[in-house]
Amino acid sequence: MQTMTSSRPLVDTGSWTEGLGGKAANLAVLESLGLPVPPWYAVTTEAFHQALTVAGLRERITDRLARADDLAAVSAEIRGWIVGVDLPSKLEEEIATAHAARIGDDAYVAVRSSAAGEDAAGESFAGLHDSFLFIRGRERLLEAIRRVWASAYNERALAYRRAKGIPLDTIAVAVVVQRMIEARTSGVLFTANPNTGSVHEVVISSLWGAGEGLVSAGFDADIFIVDKETPEVSETIAVKSEQLVLDREAGGGLVHTAVPDELRERSSLTPDEVGVLVRLGLGVERHYRRPQDLEFAVDLEGRPWLLQARPVTTVEELGPAAGNRLIWDNSNIIESYSGVT
Repeated sequence: MQTMTSSRPLVDTGSWTEGLGGKAANLAVLESLGLPVPPWYAVTTEAFHQALTVAGLRERITDRLARADDLAAVSAEIRGWIVGVDLPSKLEEEIATAHAARIGDDAYVAVRSSAAGEDAAGESFAGLHDSFLFIRGRERLLEAIRRVWASAYNERALAYRRAKGIPLDTIAVAVVVQRMIEARTSGVLFTANPNTGSVHEVVISSLWGAGEGLVSAGFDADIFIVDKETPEVSETIAVKSEQLVLDREAGGGLVHTAVPDELRERSSLTPDEVGVLVRLGLGVERHYRRPQDLEFAVDLEGRPWLLQARPVTTVEELGPAAGNRLIWDNSNIIESYSGVT
């Protein structure tokens, strides 16, 4: 077993941007803009490298990937090594300190991947890596971190990297640990219409309960299309019969339940909440100067939270987006100012 030291942080909240991975780096930006983001910290790519190096897995993984003729077999083998790795004691201590300071030991958290290059313009790792929701307790947290690391080597992720020409031996995964919002309503917001490509519209999809019902389970959702200029809202309210909520009996995780009858045909967002979410989304878009794809939750008290942001990768035209209006003027200036001006 090897030992190593480094001045790079193992746990961080924004000071070492390149070690946070895409998702965590975007969270750091949202937080710096004063937007409502649940408390979080990241287990950095340095922690990932150190844990694998100390366990003697770096060279084994590199060697196995060089012989990756059968991605399914290679993936299963590498993931088995990683989920069984012992974390360095220093890393465990730093995670415990950050968790107590930023989130609180009794709070539920979401544990998600933040791979280097993830959520970058032109790339989309969305859905390729595993996420773990409503996690509580030290052992369950450390297990979830190891499983997120391991998911970077799942067959889908390896195939995506290979198809995109991204070297398999450069995988670097940070992990976001973020306080879990027990959501009344969740959804996604696009600051450009992903179906038509129009940069003049905001599109919101929302449903009752956790956002996994939309992004993973494919439950029916309400759709709000908002014109950026007017801002006129066109809404389509779905019959929402299913939702995913905190499994209190199991002490964590999600459980599939029926939506109460009185809520099934009711809008999952009020007009005021739609307006607030649009303003938050456009604020993020103006900062990045390109259309954004955001995940959000509205908690049981009606407060909106931004959970993550990434660029919309399917829209090429960026001019009118983010308030970058194009002004056309046909004034004949020479008639009014004919001399030196």
